[in-house]
Amino acid sequence: MSVALETEDPLDDIRVNFKSGWSALVQAKRTLTKGTAFSKAVDQWIEAAQLSLAPETHRFVIVSGSLSGPLRDLQKALERHRSDLPGPPTKGEAEALSYLDGLLNVLTPEQKELVLRCGVLCELAVEELHHADARIGALYLRSLVSPATAENGRKAWKELVSAAGKAARLRGGYMLEGWLAELRGAGVSIATSGESPSAELERLHGALERYRERAIRAGASIDLRGLGARLPSIPIEDIDADVKVSTDSDDTRAEADLLWAFLRRGRLILTGLPGGGKSTAIRILAAQLCTLPAAPLPLRVSLKDVDALDHTASFRDRLLTAAVRDDAAADRALIRGELDARLSSGGVALLLDSLDETYDRRAAVASEVDEFMKTVSTDVDTLLSTRDVAFGHAATLGWEDLSLLPPKKSERVISAILSRAAEKRPLSDSDAARWVQERTDWVNEALRRDVTLRETPLLPVLLTLLAAEKDLDTLPVGRARVLAEVVHDAVSRHELSRQDGSTLGPLDGSATDTAAMHAFAVEASAILRSNGSIKLAELVRILAGEIATHWGLSPGFSLTTARDAIQFFDGSGIFVISGPTETVAPRVALFAEIGDALRAVEQPEKLKEWVTEKIQSAQIEPIILAAGISSTAAAVLGAVATESSSERSVLYAAVRAYREGAIFSEGHLDSICNRLITDLSSGDPSSWDSWTQLLELPITLKMRAAIESAAGKYDQQRQKLVRAELDLRFRSHEELRQMPESLLDVLRLEHLPHMAKPVTKGRTNLKALLVENQLHSAQIRAAQILTGSVPEATELVVERAKHTSPSLQTALRDILTRAGLEVAADELEESRPDWKMLDWLRDLEPDNDRKFLNLLAQRPKAELTYQQQVRCNELADFLETLSLNDAGSLQMFKYPEDIPSVIDLTATLFDFDSAVVAAQAELTIDRMDKGWGSTAYYALSRGIMSRCARGRLRGIIRKCARGGLGFGGLFAGRERQ
Repeated sequence: MSVALETEDPLDDIRVNFKSGWSALVQAKRTLTKGTAFSKAVDQWIEAAQLSLAPETHRFVIVSGSLSGPLRDLQKALERHRSDLPGPPTKGEAEALSYLDGLLNVLTPEQKELVLRCGVLCELAVEELHHADARIGALYLRSLVSPATAENGRKAWKELVSAAGKAARLRGGYMLEGWLAELRGAGVSIATSGESPSAELERLHGALERYRERAIRAGASIDLRGLGARLPSIPIEDIDADVKVSTDSDDTRAEADLLWAFLRRGRLILTGLPGGGKSTAIRILAAQLCTLPAAPLPLRVSLKDVDALDHTASFRDRLLTAAVRDDAAADRALIRGELDARLSSGGVALLLDSLDETYDRRAAVASEVDEFMKTVSTDVDTLLSTRDVAFGHAATLGWEDLSLLPPKKSERVISAILSRAAEKRPLSDSDAARWVQERTDWVNEALRRDVTLRETPLLPVLLTLLAAEKDLDTLPVGRARVLAEVVHDAVSRHELSRQDGSTLGPLDGSATDTAAMHAFAVEASAILRSNGSIKLAELVRILAGEIATHWGLSPGFSLTTARDAIQFFDGSGIFVISGPTETVAPRVALFAEIGDALRAVEQPEKLKEWVTEKIQSAQIEPIILAAGISSTAAAVLGAVATESSSERSVLYAAVRAYREGAIFSEGHLDSICNRLITDLSSGDPSSWDSWTQLLELPITLKMRAAIESAAGKYDQQRQKLVRAELDLRFRSHEELRQMPESLLDVLRLEHLPHMAKPVTKGRTNLKALLVENQLHSAQIRAAQILTGSVPEATELVVERAKHTSPSLQTALRDILTRAGLEVAADELEESRPDWKMLDWLRDLEPDNDRKFLNLLAQRPKAELTYQQQVRCNELADFLETLSLNDAGSLQMFKYPEDIPSVIDLTATLFDFDSAVVAAQAELTIDRMDKGWGSTAYYALSRGIMSRCARGRLRGIIRKCARGGLGFGGLFAGRERQ
């Protein structure tokens, strides 16, 4: 049911839509007598009757605080006429009907009959609380509020009348949920007991509030228990809380907050490396959606959990079961029903995590998601996250893909963890500060030495936890050894022979650590063999069998020890037991993968068989980790990778293992290089990646001719890049200065031609981004060697810097400065007019964006559809048309008297729906006021989104100012004139 006030209907005071399909058009009057007032009211009945409304579902209603005698007669006559067999009217009723007939003389007999069947006169004295009908209304409300007192009923009536007045002034209205929200906002408690619609809605409201609170809590802090740390959760605001994604492969600066990128697009794929923070990013996104006005309700699940449920249920049922399993039992049915309804009608945001963790069922799960999305409303926004390894399956959905960017300030995470660890130590303030600083320096130095440890936010955290527990000279080297040490460290931190006397089954002392690590490896291997999760009973059986064999325990002791070990890792948050069916799964997939690797290297005689099994099940990560731990595993991977039948993914896995510290024999390295050269020689666009892989390996001079021959299958620009890279690898700096031709050639390159299939507009081409970065890296190294020594190189560096990305430009300008060429660096600075702060910006007021939105919001507003309120595309297009994301357009705010005319002209010329734009402007202001500040405004920019914070205005000018465009350009031109 909904009630709207001051509508555009023929009877324009109130429109009531009932759930049954009935509707009533209502006019409200203080008093009503025969004469002008009644005649005008009947004119609206005439207009409604000419619309041929159905008497079975429509009523024309005039409500008045008091009716004159003749109109009371008419009221009774109309009531009688609506019966199936109306009797004859009284004398007074007949006179009243005759009077009404005279007012309806413009209608046909059929239309007059429609008025008699649909017309209603109602006398309700409600304007003052002491009026009889107002007291009846308060009495009705008394049964719906809590506590159900007469005073609370009167308060509810008073607030309801006030809310109706506000809605009338705004020419709006509410569904029943909206009216309850107005009462709730006024401090009226709605009863949840009973079967009234309001009680049912209030119970649902309470359940959804608790659902949102749970989502907000989950996204408000980082819980390190999953890593085995006994530290308090770290609030998001204490670390780098911004979750950023890359939005443009051609501009490394182009980034956006995940929240706004998601809302502006609706359906997308989020990619990232293992341990890249995707799950944390999704938790933060869900929390943000719960606090952002007009945002969809988040439904966050792991696809691994959904896929682990009984497949006799539909995907939809499994999805909903996983979504509500952590809610209170009393709330689950309510929340599940609401989520199910929103899947059909819209207004929910599906956040689907961990496609990659479904392993060999990735294709099947992606297909299930695809089929499921065909059954839900188009107003269901969806984000699916996966590692890059499963991107091919996710891409079949046809959605835009964005790449999660790593946190820019890992030092904040390191400092927060170490500070909390220091709080648990008996240290003075000065000693604690020194303890934190020493370990911060240690972690940062480890990250500096091994850049691979910076690839994901997880690894700096793992190193930091080690730093908090270990001596400063025991930091492991390589990602695999770091992960292995982390697990062992977690076991040591949670040693089960505690002061309370608990042990790991019958084992105690040093055997506890050894048995726990063995159990960890067996448990991890069993989980991955079961595609990422396993039933508790099955895991107990497998682990008990292994323990019996390895430790020589009886069946009874083996079962006890297995259960203890599983409970230990559940309590530490490494392998978690969840759900009514008691399923065991890793909280972080990397733990299962490193455990599987540790299990494999304990059985060297089975390594070849294990590697083959992992390749067949598309579980490449454990192989890479095993190679980093064990030289035997590295030898097996090297042998498999060089087999002619091996897939390219296995070859690339060997390269990655080498980069992360695996030790391969010289023969295997040569064979891997030769296979990569052979792959490169195919000339296929996808084979160009093999050149990138070769750069990670110790290629030899004798391979150069073969590499150059293979590169000959590609365009001239790539051939020049390869020659330059090879010269940089095999020639000394002095030789390169004597023979600089290849480096000069690479400095002349502006970009490398795209070889792959064109990417849909708006989608991120990750490969293109990597290729451009490769070119820029070669150009920087060439510039470092030649600048100041080869005059032509200096000229090329200056010219290249004028027409390239800001990151490369900054690097080249620094090279010029270090070479003592300040004049050239200054020339480069002067060549960029967009770097100069315009004089008129000094007096620019900081809240012009809000003032402009207020001007837009003052106009009549439309009721927004889901897409309109979530995307705000119309407002974004309006701002883009005015070039309000161009610095030159800021001139417009120097002439505020012209702005309303510009708004009207823009709406007329470009056919904007002003009412929609006004409503979206009002919504954006609300978002700004609810804690989102200027980011809610600048998120409307498709090009620069989160880079436009007002506090970074100078950055805006440097990135955007190219002279005025659109209407903004007119104002910039006016200033110049």
